[in-house]
Amino acid sequence: MTSPFLQRLRAQQQLSADTGGQRLYYRLRPGAGAPRLALAVARAQPNGQLDGLQPYRLQAAHLQQPPLFLAAADVELLRQLSDRDPAWWQHAEATLPAGTPASWLQALVATDRLRGPSGETLHWGDGLNCSPTWTVDSQGRQRLDWRRPPGVHSLPASPPCYWDTLHGRLGPLAAELPAAALAWLERSPLLAAEEVDDFRQAHSADFAQWGLPLPRQLASVEMAPAPQPQLRLSSDGGDRLRLRFAYHVHGDTLWFEAGAVEASARHYSAERGELVTVQRDAPAEAALNISLEQALAEYAPQPLEPGEFELGRRDAWREVMTELLPALKQRGWQIEVASGFRHHYVRPERLQLATSWQDRGWFELALNVELDGESLSLLPLLAEAAQHYSPEQLQRMPAGAELPLQLSDGRRLLVPAARLAHWLTVLVELSGEGAAAPSLRLPAAQLQRLGALHSDDLDSGGDTAALLERARELQQPPSLDSFSLPDNFGASLRDYQRLGVAWLQQRRALGVGGILADDMGLGKTVQTLAHLAVEHAAGRLQQPALVVAPTSLLHNWQQEAERFAPQLRCRLLHGPARHQHWEQLGNCDLLLTSYALVVRDSQQWQRQPLSVVILDEAQTIKNARSQVSRQVRHLDAHYRLCLTGTPLENHLGELWSQFEFLMPGFFDSEAQFQRQYRRPIEVEGDRARAQGLMERIAPFMLRRTKEDVASDLPPKTEVLVRLPLQGAQRDLYEMLRQHSAAQLEQQLATQDDNSGRVLILNALLQLRQACCDPQLVDPKAQRDTPSAKREHLLSMLAELVEEGRAVLVFSQFTRMLDLIGADLEAQGIPYLQLTGRSRNRAELVAQFQAGAAPVFLISLKAGGTGLNLTRADTVIHYDPWWNSAAQAQATDRAYRIGQDKPVFVYKLLAEDSVEEKIHALQLHKRGLLEQVYQVAEANTEQLTLDNAALLALLDDNKG
Repeated sequence: MTSPFLQRLRAQQQLSADTGGQRLYYRLRPGAGAPRLALAVARAQPNGQLDGLQPYRLQAAHLQQPPLFLAAADVELLRQLSDRDPAWWQHAEATLPAGTPASWLQALVATDRLRGPSGETLHWGDGLNCSPTWTVDSQGRQRLDWRRPPGVHSLPASPPCYWDTLHGRLGPLAAELPAAALAWLERSPLLAAEEVDDFRQAHSADFAQWGLPLPRQLASVEMAPAPQPQLRLSSDGGDRLRLRFAYHVHGDTLWFEAGAVEASARHYSAERGELVTVQRDAPAEAALNISLEQALAEYAPQPLEPGEFELGRRDAWREVMTELLPALKQRGWQIEVASGFRHHYVRPERLQLATSWQDRGWFELALNVELDGESLSLLPLLAEAAQHYSPEQLQRMPAGAELPLQLSDGRRLLVPAARLAHWLTVLVELSGEGAAAPSLRLPAAQLQRLGALHSDDLDSGGDTAALLERARELQQPPSLDSFSLPDNFGASLRDYQRLGVAWLQQRRALGVGGILADDMGLGKTVQTLAHLAVEHAAGRLQQPALVVAPTSLLHNWQQEAERFAPQLRCRLLHGPARHQHWEQLGNCDLLLTSYALVVRDSQQWQRQPLSVVILDEAQTIKNARSQVSRQVRHLDAHYRLCLTGTPLENHLGELWSQFEFLMPGFFDSEAQFQRQYRRPIEVEGDRARAQGLMERIAPFMLRRTKEDVASDLPPKTEVLVRLPLQGAQRDLYEMLRQHSAAQLEQQLATQDDNSGRVLILNALLQLRQACCDPQLVDPKAQRDTPSAKREHLLSMLAELVEEGRAVLVFSQFTRMLDLIGADLEAQGIPYLQLTGRSRNRAELVAQFQAGAAPVFLISLKAGGTGLNLTRADTVIHYDPWWNSAAQAQATDRAYRIGQDKPVFVYKLLAEDSVEEKIHALQLHKRGLLEQVYQVAEANTEQLTLDNAALLALLDDNKG
């Protein structure tokens, strides 16, 4: 009956009855003395590799009831093995027993399951002719052994066998020696040098008879070389230093511990065939020991044994490792650091910035550190540090602070915290998951980051010099002398505008994108047109340039192009007739289309090569997943530009989308951008990360505020904004115009002139209301009809408020101000409102002047005079009409004595409408319009404008 112990043992060792191909395998590997044999259960793959290796401990019970993975041959081999050496029981690996029968080895090889150290199958080979020889160890002791070729080991077999590791075979040693000689080879003693003479006298006759060589008589010399000190640092049982001395003899080294008592030691020099007796230099060793104690004195050394110390100051190890020991090393001391030493601090010997240019506009960047002549990648270490420290935390550390970066071999690389903070700011990708690669693959648009890294005085390697030169070009300000405007360009540029054109020229020359982010009103359109005019004059506009803009700005682009750059063949692609122009686009220099139509016409645009794509009001693509964002990224252009007045630093969500359009890959994925920048900056308030982001995008964004260029600006700048009426609003306007014209023509034929003129003024009032907002015409029926002016005004106000502007909005219609106020409330924009109903004029003015709200809505009648609003730097006339004097008075609420900022005045006109006709009359018939204004206001004086002139305001002539 089997004991419970054996039952449990068998349950633990027995594998599944269904072995699934599992067999016992034998593995042979070299050992310190004789080779070692290991047992394992595994499954062989079709390619011969072993899968699922499990060590197998030899069990006595398995020889009686073999498990399925043991074949009959295995049982017999294991039985003979355990009979020869009982130490094999319960073991999976041991040394081959001495005197192992050669037949047993041959049977082992015959299983085809004997493997070498690398898993290779071992085979039985032919006999190998070897001769006996005496080997000498480092102390001059000799033993009789076989003279073997390289890679061949002796096996403790009878008769003798070999193992050829180079060719994967075992076999017999074919030596023609008598049995007595072979027996000597199996049990050859180890002879000390002083035993050689006696051995030769005792055995010379027998050895000569058997054909065996005698041990050599070694020449003996004495030497007294100078000791070289070595310090060994370890953490075994505590952190300590141990002194020992090296004595160098003919290229070999003898070691003596500082506390060792022996005065000499013997060493066999194989090179010279001499047995050298090395005498220690006790006085020199004592002097070195004293020198060490003096060097350690300030760290409170605590002696443990002779030449072994602990440090009383636990905080001293960093200084000892990085200052004291390097100094000792310079004086010839050797330093050895044991594995697992806890204070293995090192400082970099050399830091290198290594780059290489890749295909398709990408480059590879690596930071390497040199330690003891070995180059290691820093980026995985920085990635690890980024998981524990933010750049802002590192910057708050004391000056001179260092952080240890843990190397895989236990060394701790000390890096200044300030430098580490800079690296993590520049290489922000390292804070993300999977960022531990030895190098980063970056788009060419990020070359400026090389300059930021190279400022740390890093050595350069690879293609770095050429790439750094290009990086410096990105950082350098553009030269105003780099271009000249064509003679037929129709505008004189201010200095800051010339700088803007030079910057756009630099973008093109470097082949990168850029964002022109000047404040509203500083002339982004004219700067862009000047850039295109320079390109056209230089013959570089080989394919057309495309401007994508909001629908409300397309006609302004067209008019500005015709006015300033008439040499550019411009085509507006808008409206149902646009399709007839697709085949002729290659003959144009400038194409204009809207965001909505670039999506609708996506197939045509994807086939059209372009010199440049320019997005006006580029914040339109702030949603990176929208159709329009995806479509503009697919346009085929040599380079890309964005125009926006929105401060991008306040809208990080828009930043990724715009840069993905400008230079795909400039940032990583949107999710990584959120994790690396947006969340740390917007949620966690990480100022260091925000600074790093601004430095990263600075070479690709030109932003000037009105304050930045105030000296270049006139005191007052007037901007006329023409807005086309679209869709239902245009239909309403046309219906009112046609109805009024027909009705008035009929009534004027039958009624007196004064009644007709009143009817005309009423008709003009309705048309003005339709231009402002259809709800002014009919609040209920037109509730859902969009207003071009209202939508554009809300966009303007949002941008101006972002810029920090203080804005006055004037309208003659208090109901219009109410609608605008509702829009502002919905957008969360604070505002104040002054109309004829207001009873607290002085209080409202004081609130605005004090900064209570950025927007002040004012009715033209109530606020045209008597107000001092010098805090405002922007005036918007929502519905300019024929009384230019009243508008000027309203503008002067901001543009008056006490105003210390340039004032921008915007007039919003509905294109192809009665407003535009009145504006034209303002320019040419100002005196006549004043009479119309007086009648409209007082209705007491006779009009001098005849009926035909009044009716002309209602006709459909757009000229």
